[in-house]
Amino acid sequence: ALKYFLRYFDAKPSELIAFGDGMNDADMLEYCHIGIAVGNAKEGLKAIADEVCDDIAEDGIYKTMKKYQLI
Repeated sequence: ALKYFLRYFDAKPSELIAFGDGMNDADMLEYCHIGIAVGNAKEGLKAIADEVCDDIAEDGIYKTMKKYQLI
């Protein structure tokens, strides 16, 4: 799906930031420039992520998007 997204928007993996919480998100986090596991993610995903943000219930994605000036 990310390859289609990149092709459609004429973008590169170096321009992507992704969030995940389960091991099914591992390939996505590794493919993106910055792969972020949320605080409540599986430990295996946290181990491969570039960064771990706060738990989803503590607005982890929102805080991290503000940190990267995406919102």
